[in-house]
Amino acid sequence: MLMGLKSLFSPKERLYASFYGFGYEQSFVNYAQMKTAELGLLGWMNVVPNQSVEIEVEGPRIKLEKLLELLRGAAPRARLYRMEMSWRPFTGKLQDFRVRNN
Repeated sequence: MLMGLKSLFSPKERLYASFYGFGYEQSFVNYAQMKTAELGLLGWMNVVPNQSVEIEVEGPRIKLEKLLELLRGAAPRARLYRMEMSWRPFTGKLQDFRVRNN
């Protein structure tokens, strides 16, 4: 409940992040998709052939920070060894959450 109240007053932003790991993609994608839905965030995730996953999501910054915290812990079978991220301006153009596969 507290997260819900705080998110009402949290500025909306866009988060772009790349996660790198081994034995990682499907377990991480499933986990990230579940957590993104739980937080009510919109955006996309892309599985890149070089053992990385890109994610771009929009929403209240407090929820984006929570997602990062959860994804750093990652899924039980995923081994995260590097993450790169950047904050971008909120656009409001994202309508749902999709998983893309390259």
